[in-house]
Amino acid sequence: MAEEIVDKITKTIQTKDPNIISGIFREDFTFYSCIGPLNEKQFIEYLTQIPSKPDFKIIVDFTDRIRDSDIRVYLSTTGLALNAHLMPDFTLTPYDFNYKTYVISRGVIRTCLEHTRKTINVARKFLDKMTNAIKSKDEGAISELFAPDFTFKSCEIELHKEKFVSVLKQLPAYASSFSYYLFASYDHEGFNMFTASMIRFNQSEVIVTFHLNKKDQNLKRMLVVSCPTS
Repeated sequence: MAEEIVDKITKTIQTKDPNIISGIFREDFTFYSCIGPLNEKQFIEYLTQIPSKPDFKIIVDFTDRIRDSDIRVYLSTTGLALNAHLMPDFTLTPYDFNYKTYVISRGVIRTCLEHTRKTINVARKFLDKMTNAIKSKDEGAISELFAPDFTFKSCEIELHKEKFVSVLKQLPAYASSFSYYLFASYDHEGFNMFTASMIRFNQSEVIVTFHLNKKDQNLKRMLVVSCPTS
């Protein structure tokens, strides 16, 4: 039972096909993610946008029966192209009185603690600021986004602040306007670390992890994690 549901979640992430997982949720299903609560439609969209590597898999750590009829399934993940440790669990509730069919009634990422949720607004505020600065072409506004020792690391290149600011300033109009989809946000040793999908950035989608100085509110590092793997 748990393995069947895990298999559907895994295949949805791998194939990006939302039809695989449809029909296995209770009507009032809610998933408590690092970016807030998601309903069924939002959760399926979330799954189809999570970047994964070829070796991605979900592991059933253990199951626990609660309230006589419900089953809680504790999971862990490996091979996600995210700089985040996702440890979700799902509550399975009987669909009928015969206890032969179960649906997912609730889900939560255990590693999203209360203090972690507070970083979501910080991440969104900074991404909005960054989006507006790049669109404005204002070198001063772009420059203040980054710490003096900032580095940008992509699949095959590494740029320091001066060069990266120059690249952003010279982006053509079609590449200067982009949106983002926030996957995860959390605190780590003086940094707000968050991972987001940058959409229409240079007419493509890239998955980037940001290291934002909590004190100075500027970026120490950007790391592209959606590089192709051989």
